[in-house]
Amino acid sequence: MKKVLFMLLACAVMTGCNDEPKETQVTAEDVSTTEPAVTTEPTSAEKVLGPSSDFDSSTNQKNSLSWHSYEVPENWTKEQNSGFVVYRASGANLVVQFLKDLPITIEDLNTQQTLISAYAESVNEYELIDSEMINLCGKPAFAFSFSGIGNREAFDTKVVGLAGNGGVITLALYTFEDSAFNYIEDFEKIIDSICDESPLSSDFFADEDRLNVYVDYCNRGKYQELYELAKSHTESAANIGEFDSAYKIMEYLMPILDTYGQCTANYDEFEEKSTITYKNIDSITSDTCFVTSIGTHDASPIITVGFVRSGWIFFDELHIKADEETFYESYRSYEVNTDVLSGGKVKEWVKLSLYDRDIEKLKNATTVTLRFKNSETGDTYDHLLTGDELTAFKVIYKQDRLYNNLDDLRFHYQQFIETTQE
Repeated sequence: MKKVLFMLLACAVMTGCNDEPKETQVTAEDVSTTEPAVTTEPTSAEKVLGPSSDFDSSTNQKNSLSWHSYEVPENWTKEQNSGFVVYRASGANLVVQFLKDLPITIEDLNTQQTLISAYAESVNEYELIDSEMINLCGKPAFAFSFSGIGNREAFDTKVVGLAGNGGVITLALYTFEDSAFNYIEDFEKIIDSICDESPLSSDFFADEDRLNVYVDYCNRGKYQELYELAKSHTESAANIGEFDSAYKIMEYLMPILDTYGQCTANYDEFEEKSTITYKNIDSITSDTCFVTSIGTHDASPIITVGFVRSGWIFFDELHIKADEETFYESYRSYEVNTDVLSGGKVKEWVKLSLYDRDIEKLKNATTVTLRFKNSETGDTYDHLLTGDELTAFKVIYKQDRLYNNLDDLRFHYQQFIETTQE
């Protein structure tokens, strides 16, 4: 097991003096799993008659550590140190730490003993009072209390440790012997205020059933339903985090929603993906020469250009005029598809690849004309794009990289989970 290095600053944390910190290095192999002796002597905190009532949710300091939020009384002075935070009250200190090298399996006896021993070796006359497993924000946590003597005075300490993202978060309340108050009630309220806001617990993707629905909706192009699913999560989830994946999902989908109702997603059961088109602009016909579509597994839209007419052109050049801008593509004969249809009709078509600059010209154009040309014979066929053909292009291009963005979002979440659980 990895060595766990704790810098428990006994003097600075507990009494505020400037002595050098005591460095304690503990490994699980060095720690006996034998239950420590438990004393029944009353602690100094139990002897204090006056309970503190500093905790007030309306005025508390709101803090967070490793995706966990917690509250601390307003009048407790906060001191930020390297690796830990101290909140000082009159006669007591609260120390909050994130121990990234400690195994996150807080239920494991070795982990618990490692944690206990790290504190034990940082003080004099250490004596364990009690220990128990508790439940915090829906997951197990380990609590224990002990007494000891620091650099100058005796104290009682209550510690709670819970699994963070890749380590253990500890909150330790040190109450000194001469304290005029019992801070146990405040400490219990602080512990109860802890809220897990990490993607591990509350993120849109954290629910496996919802994740499966998400993947299915993405594959089927059910983007309106996906938006509603994400929106529902933001409205109903308790303690939803600021960076919850649902917000990013909605951000990606918002630009397409106003026109997506006029799109059709044709799902392929074998490929488990859909081809999305606008209205009935889905194939080359006598009236349609410009078809824009996008597959739910495609990064970018696919443009098909061609015609159906009564005579061949055998085109090898395509000239496009977008308002006053003209550009063209040339093809080898084998790149252009041809077919003979019924009624003496013929069909010629090809996949069109455009530079980004030309795509932008089409997006901004109000009038687009295609000219199919045979460079040898000079034969041509012109087609003025209909309103639906041009609108289809613009609508489908709103979905450029949409599937990739949605899929990347899921991938990065899962990568985050794997990293934090290592």
